[in-house]
Amino acid sequence: MSDAIEPLTVSQLRWRCDPSRFPFQATHEVEPAHGIVGQDEAVEALQFGLAFHAPGQHVFVRGLTGTGRATLVHRMVVKARPCGPPSPDRVYVCNFVRSDRPRLLTLPRGQGQAFRRHLDRFVDFVQKELGPALNADVVRSQATALEQKFSAEVRALTEPFEADLEKAGYRLVMVQAGPATRQVIVPVVDGQPVGPEQVQALKASGKVDDATLEKWDKEIEGFGQRMQEIGERLQEIGGRRQEALQGFVRREARELLEQALRGVRSAFATVDVRAWLEAVVEDVTKRLGSLPEDAEFTERYRVNVVLAHEADAPCPALLERNPSVQALIGTIDTNIDTDEATPYLPHMMVRAGSLLQADGGFLVIDSRDVLTARGAWKGLIRTLRAGQLEIEVAPGPSAAPNAFVKPDPIPIDVKVILLGDAGTWHALDAIDPDFRDLFKVLADFDDVIQRDDQGLTWYASVIARIQREDDLPPFTRDGVAALCEHGARIAAQAGKLTARFSRLADLAREAAWLATNAGEARVNGDRVREAVRRTKRRAGLPSRRFQELIQRGVLRVQTRGHVVGQANALAVIQTGQLTYGFPNRITATIAPGRRGTTNVEREAALSGRIHTKGFLLLEGLLRVLLQPDHPLSFDGSIAFEQ
Repeated sequence: MSDAIEPLTVSQLRWRCDPSRFPFQATHEVEPAHGIVGQDEAVEALQFGLAFHAPGQHVFVRGLTGTGRATLVHRMVVKARPCGPPSPDRVYVCNFVRSDRPRLLTLPRGQGQAFRRHLDRFVDFVQKELGPALNADVVRSQATALEQKFSAEVRALTEPFEADLEKAGYRLVMVQAGPATRQVIVPVVDGQPVGPEQVQALKASGKVDDATLEKWDKEIEGFGQRMQEIGERLQEIGGRRQEALQGFVRREARELLEQALRGVRSAFATVDVRAWLEAVVEDVTKRLGSLPEDAEFTERYRVNVVLAHEADAPCPALLERNPSVQALIGTIDTNIDTDEATPYLPHMMVRAGSLLQADGGFLVIDSRDVLTARGAWKGLIRTLRAGQLEIEVAPGPSAAPNAFVKPDPIPIDVKVILLGDAGTWHALDAIDPDFRDLFKVLADFDDVIQRDDQGLTWYASVIARIQREDDLPPFTRDGVAALCEHGARIAAQAGKLTARFSRLADLAREAAWLATNAGEARVNGDRVREAVRRTKRRAGLPSRRFQELIQRGVLRVQTRGHVVGQANALAVIQTGQLTYGFPNRITATIAPGRRGTTNVEREAALSGRIHTKGFLLLEGLLRVLLQPDHPLSFDGSIAFEQ
């Protein structure tokens, strides 16, 4: 086995970018990048996911990192969105049978606000014009004629009875019976009606004999039976009178209401709208007695527009930065005015979320945000699986009195683009079966791009975009070259540049700040390299402390000579965005015995899984290198000493 090692050249240790490779003097001459560069296959997958409509074809964008990834993907969606059939407007209206179940009406696109305005005018009509119209002279004269008809029936019954009473010497009088009064028949003596107490007084004085009293009782009993029959007839006439008058008023009101809603019916001809308008007319006519004192009487006919569009607007493409349950799904408003004059109307409390606002279009969400928001992931998956949105009251002590409000579900058709890293994707794929059924399109973005002429051109265009978006001074081509070199160091792969442009953007901003403070109009390579040094220095405290230990002799590093059983090694530690290599000494010993090899780190419980696996591989290598033809008895150990 040859132990010759090819020495590394200086160019192999660190890649240098020649500024002359760029055909410009500064980035103000460069066309800024649009969208995501160097990720053709991932972009193609994303475009496919946007254009292809089928069950479960939502998109997971994996691997794209950086603080601006959501904005970048959102811009791509806005630019490339292929729109399908336009989504309709949605409004909630009062359910007159069950007010805690607000009724959903679906209207043609762009007509939701117009429908609301029509109903607002209708409410104004009911509040201000319906009452006066029902009290108009023509209506009152017809009602008076109806009253006179029933009054004539009453007189036809009562007048003959009263005449017969008068002829027989009796009269009807009102007497107090507890808290109420009632009519009784009493005899007339000397032209005056005589009550029960007075009759007893007449008997005691001898002015009335027993025969007269017996005659009065018998005749009054007969007239009483007749009066009872007349009373029953009068009740029946009164019922018919009230029913006729109410029916008349309702017919007049219905005619007025139909006239007020005629324009609405012609403008909104859907079956559901017509049925609800008919229910409105029925409800108004039934509740006429509440007009106009009861505020709920008219407010219940107002419309809550939860989704409205401009008629010619493109399909929506939204970025939800705060995907809580309320922001995604919507909620039932719990901020209820306790003023008794303000009615509580459940259908007016429904609030839509971004899933409904993106109906017919696209919604971009960061997986970290939706997974950490309580209940948001469950609500999102439930909505996508069912294809309909069920808005509920957010849990909490403030939910009453609308805790049991349950609006009609809303059918939605929205494409969700979920952003996340590889770990999130694998975790969801492993533990949530709905995830793999719903997010079938994977747009897999790499974190590096090729370090060739095309890659350098892309880098220049991205830096030009950063410069323009953040209003930074132009970067000279040697400044761009320095940023490319830093991108190669971050990638840590031969022939690659990092695609994590957010880190480059942070460095570019700091370099621009340094140049501006120095009074320079452009950002050159020296300012970029100074920004790199400052970044390392801010996060370099662990490295400086380690170097102090070496300088003080606490840690010793031998770089010359040969020592049996000892080798220098490097331990890699990452702090934040910076990675450090700390020198370590590995020692190995061997002696006669039977234990075989010993991993000191593992025995001391300091070994991780990767280290233990490496040691076991080393055991296998020793067996290959030694190639013993008979059993070996020895004790060996290996350890990181410092």
